[in-house]
Amino acid sequence: MQIGIVRGDDGDFPVSVDYTTADGPAKAGEDYTATEGKFEFAAGEQVKLFMIPILKDGLRETNETFRLNLANPTGTILGNSKSATITVVDAELKR
Repeated sequence: MQIGIVRGDDGDFPVSVDYTTADGPAKAGEDYTATEGKFEFAAGEQVKLFMIPILKDGLRETNETFRLNLANPTGTILGNSKSATITVVDAELKR
């Protein structure tokens, strides 16, 4: 699954922010691969794209969610969007 993080300030200075995934009904190692790291935006850079691997378990399940959390900004502050809910759509149900 490709995720985009959009910088909300004017982008004149470099900034960074830590990210990590957190389980909801969707579980790391079963439904997706846990991911963590740091986004580093250069001056003028507005968007970061990255991948969170979704795991195919072969089970028929309802759609499940997990969270992507942002923390520890450097050179900026976090606005209202400090986390996002990500829905894993079960491909097995579409068959």
